[in-house]
Amino acid sequence: MNELSKKALKHFGMWLGLPFTQAEKTLRPYTTQLSIELNRLASALYFPPGADSKTRALQTATADRGLWRMAKRIGVRPKAFWPNGRPYAVCVSHDIDRIFSSVHALKNLTRAPGRTLKSLVHDLRSTFSPHRHKENPFFNFDRMMSLEAGWGIPSTVYVLFEKRRPFFALRNLELQHVLGVYTPKTLQDKLRMYQNLGNEVGLHASFDSWRDKEALERELEALKGLGVREVRGVRNHYLNFDRGFTESIMPQSGILYDSTMGFNFANGFRCGTSFPFRMGHLWELPFQLMDSSLRAQYPDRNEAKQTCSTIQDEVRRQGGVLVLNWHFRVMNADHAPEEIEVLHQMVDQGIRDGAWFTTPAELIRQWEYRTFEDVKLGETEKPATQPSALLL
Repeated sequence: MNELSKKALKHFGMWLGLPFTQAEKTLRPYTTQLSIELNRLASALYFPPGADSKTRALQTATADRGLWRMAKRIGVRPKAFWPNGRPYAVCVSHDIDRIFSSVHALKNLTRAPGRTLKSLVHDLRSTFSPHRHKENPFFNFDRMMSLEAGWGIPSTVYVLFEKRRPFFALRNLELQHVLGVYTPKTLQDKLRMYQNLGNEVGLHASFDSWRDKEALERELEALKGLGVREVRGVRNHYLNFDRGFTESIMPQSGILYDSTMGFNFANGFRCGTSFPFRMGHLWELPFQLMDSSLRAQYPDRNEAKQTCSTIQDEVRRQGGVLVLNWHFRVMNADHAPEEIEVLHQMVDQGIRDGAWFTTPAELIRQWEYRTFEDVKLGETEKPATQPSALLL
């Protein structure tokens, strides 16, 4: 059995609820029987399409379906995935790419010049006047916390330490790489308040740090220097990804998981799975839906809502994790009503389904806890099925 198939076998074992170190040994007698599915699983997890791919059917979690087929074939069942028998999990997350709208209104200049100029003046004043920041349509911490408190759910933000890149901006005609760059210290008090409410703060690794260990360490330390108690998760800016680099990140960094594997211009299951899986010393937690990719793929709001329903239904069927990436700047019901409406739809559906709303860091902890009999868990975290009852 090749190395990738061994990794797939360990993932299957963890999915069942076996300890990572014992999965290969326990399941080795079944490898011949499972070889075809294991090769498919390895291909899906470790050779996913590129972040900008639009060429693949994405709305089916093919790897997850393979896991269930393998379990049925050898007569085993997985332990309960989530606390208290919850049918699936939901993680709502926000990349903080920009915190101020400065000249963003100019995109509407030809359609509504008068209104555009009025918005432009308002946005510039609220960008450069600290006491007016809360008036800016992109400065959404208070709005976001109010929305999510009303829903009764936690969330996660990923903070970006980026520098201005004028040549990159000109080459790609993307002014945000100059005008949109912010100083994270501006968010210091908000980040502390947000984390104190039970939410998670992670790092949005920059163009420099997504494959540079020294740059990554600098950004992690800078984020902790803002008063963030712990940083356990990373998502790379623009979804840049180097599997070899991610696998090389050691536990000493404090990072527990990466959540980069999603699409820039499409939606669905990039790795074929809605479950976390190991990538070196880290866990990979793929996301399925992002506000900007929905706009790119489905300009019609009803089509976007239907796609979200289809993907959420698939996660529910597999019992996995629905990971949503709604950018910080759209967390404003007045400024981005369609994005908030679609997010509201999925949150409401999750609440009706009895889903477990949690942060990625807490979810990964639960995923690890369920593989050990001797871990002392709280009543809300104790797996419903003990390891001795794994085999049918």
